Amino acid sequence: MNPNRVIASRVQRIPESATMKIADMAAKLRSEGRDIIGFSLGEPDFETPENIRKAAKTALDRGETHYTQGSGIPELREAIAEKLKKMRITSTSVRPMCS
Repeated sequence: MNPNRVIASRVQRIPESATMKIADMAAKLRSEGRDIIGFSLGEPDFETPENIRKAAKTALDRGETHYTQGSGIPELREAIAEKLKKMRITSTSVRPMCS
């Protein structure tokens, strides 16, 4: 038995993603001229701001191309906690919620 055929038949039995199905339906309706607001994929309706694109490029150039630890990047957690503190949302902590 060809192992590639077994894998292929199993893959063919995987049901279509509901998220992708809804996104495809929205795209089809848009192509028909319908005014559709899509909530399926979580894609923003605006371009990524330049400062974020530059920061992403800089991080890639520094070699930050792997997954982070489960609780996130400590420096980023600290920066977020500080920003929330300045916004007077003081019940924040940099410690992981789950340990």
